[in-house]
Amino acid sequence: MKLLKFLPLLILLIAIAGFGMKHFSNAATRSFSQYGTVTKVADGDTLTVDLDGKLTKIRLCGIDAPEQQQALGKESKALLQRLALGKEVAVTEIERDRYGRMVAEVFVTGDSEQFVNSDLVEAGLAYHYEKYSGDCPNKEVIVTAESIAQSKKAGVWAKPNSIKPWDYRKTN
Repeated sequence: MKLLKFLPLLILLIAIAGFGMKHFSNAATRSFSQYGTVTKVADGDTLTVDLDGKLTKIRLCGIDAPEQQQALGKESKALLQRLALGKEVAVTEIERDRYGRMVAEVFVTGDSEQFVNSDLVEAGLAYHYEKYSGDCPNKEVIVTAESIAQSKKAGVWAKPNSIKPWDYRKTN
């Protein structure tokens, strides 16, 4: 009987512990980030970061920007330059791609952290790359960013028949 009296308290403690573990796991993931400075932007989804003196080419996880020859390709690169070039970033490595590039989520650090991957998508200057976003810890943020871009008809969403970069690469 006395045990039943404490059951609501026990349930509450378990719920709080579960909530805390969810947020703790995000903090644990972030602790594996590397910090560096963006030294070069190749296009709208690839940049180079100086990580402790080693220049590392990074492909942004979960997104695909228009190629330089496509409409908005140059604008996508220009936005990535404005967001990240010369800035301090936190880089969370997800994997390596077939070209040896680090695939990562990139956050500009400072007064307010910016998630570069989703910022490009929300501006309509990159797509959510569903085929390769499964391991991105912040995939849902990218999905939401694309919904926002679509609703605003921003960038690539202003032209409903825009060719997606992965389709463009197949034909060129």
